[in-house]
Amino acid sequence: MNYLYLNNVTQQPITHSYVFNKRNEKIDWRRIAAVDVERIARELDFQVLQDNIEHIALCNIDMEIDTRAMDPNFVKLYKMAQLIIEYLLLCQDQISSQLVDYEQIKSKTFQDHEESRREMEKLKNDLNTTKKESKKRKKMIETLQKMLTNQQPAHHTCPICAHSFLSVDYLQAHIHRRHPEYGSGGRREHDVDMEKENQRIKDELRTKETELQLIKVQKVCEMNIFFF
Repeated sequence: MNYLYLNNVTQQPITHSYVFNKRNEKIDWRRIAAVDVERIARELDFQVLQDNIEHIALCNIDMEIDTRAMDPNFVKLYKMAQLIIEYLLLCQDQISSQLVDYEQIKSKTFQDHEESRREMEKLKNDLNTTKKESKKRKKMIETLQKMLTNQQPAHHTCPICAHSFLSVDYLQAHIHRRHPEYGSGGRREHDVDMEKENQRIKDELRTKETELQLIKVQKVCEMNIFFF
């Protein structure tokens, strides 16, 4: 198993920023005597280990026992174990700090995601609204085009046979040719003139009505564009 602790690339290496603590704690021999090592291993009693870390890891073993009467390698082993414990505690602190940073990054990422989701939802709603307004405008334009297409040119109707002509000149020529009896005599000519005038007024009224309808449609289109 590889227990090598890898630093964050953005952090300064441990060897450049950390100094091991001085060994000035005293071992609590009574507490050590009360510890059942086999029970700790069997029941995974981590709290007992936590309670004994400080005085074991930071004690001065040379002051606690007569190291001259012991195997030098055993003393060296104990001191290395102390350094390893302190190193692991440092790793624990740095991992905890990194977890806090990661939680902040996670929270920020979640907020950005929610903001993007809300923005996408808003754009989607705006797009749907735009499509609806586009359909309305398309229908209005189609209605306007139909009205313009269906607008009939002014006709001049013969007062005698009800034939229609595009101009007054054509109507007069028709009357003189087809209805010569109405072309002579002041009274008949007067009647024809009256009919022509009535027809002109009707044509003007029809034209004005068509123009008024077109103006109404244009106003509706402008109001919809303004409110959109």
